[in-house]
Amino acid sequence: MQTDITQPSDTSIYYVPGHLPNSEAPRPGELEYLLNPTAYYGRLDDLETRTAQTVGQANGVGPKTLILTETVPFPLAIGEGTQTMSEWPDLESTILRQDLMKGFLDSLFNTSQALCHLNSEGFCGKAFSLLVEDQARPGIANIVHVSLDDIHRPGTLPTEYASFLFERVIGLNYDGQAASWRATLLKYHLLGNLLPLALVSFTGSHVCRFGTNLWGQETDSIPVGLGYSFRPRELACLKDFIGGHAWVLGKSQPDPIQPGLKLSLVVQDLQELWGPVWLVGGGSP
Repeated sequence: MQTDITQPSDTSIYYVPGHLPNSEAPRPGELEYLLNPTAYYGRLDDLETRTAQTVGQANGVGPKTLILTETVPFPLAIGEGTQTMSEWPDLESTILRQDLMKGFLDSLFNTSQALCHLNSEGFCGKAFSLLVEDQARPGIANIVHVSLDDIHRPGTLPTEYASFLFERVIGLNYDGQAASWRATLLKYHLLGNLLPLALVSFTGSHVCRFGTNLWGQETDSIPVGLGYSFRPRELACLKDFIGGHAWVLGKSQPDPIQPGLKLSLVVQDLQELWGPVWLVGGGSP
């Protein structure tokens, strides 16, 4: 069978060792989706809503209220360019730094609480995933895993948290390319917005258009900072199987002329998110 699913070039980067039980954890109700689909999918909707409430992404508050759309106003050596942020003109303000750090730590705590609840409900193991467009390989997205151990490390400094998670999720390290405290602010800002949304997306297998249910409005782009946004993207070989587009974190604007993103993943990822591998169709070898 030939598909556009690709094997990660280095699975140690995209897959978290020791968290394979994620794919083995029973989904709520096991065979309930066949025996009582209404109750099954209703329970999944409830889990999504509970998760969104725990991480602060519910109660009718729209994404534009929760997500800062501008990046900070200084040039980065890696060519990001200078952008303005009129709401926060004084980036060197101690209060601003404290607010960003607190928001980041609150985000980590809320995300870990929500992930623990999903685990206790049998929805997943101790890690969740998100789809991230590969900046080095055009047209390819990777499945990135974030575990409970990644976001709950007692005694770890916030700056260490931010650097580790930023490199895990984005695949880049800004340290040494921008002033240290400014790089840290960028990471706090991006990760504090990104992690809660990624977990909400995960509860819907990254295919549920949760905007209407949670905020009362649909959206095709949810900015999280540094030019990155969650957008519904077509996956090259899975669009029919998953019934539509999937939420993918990336910087580029989707080109409607280009084919869908190829997805770099392992079998466990496919089984956890979308079901048995044998259900995926493909062309002749």
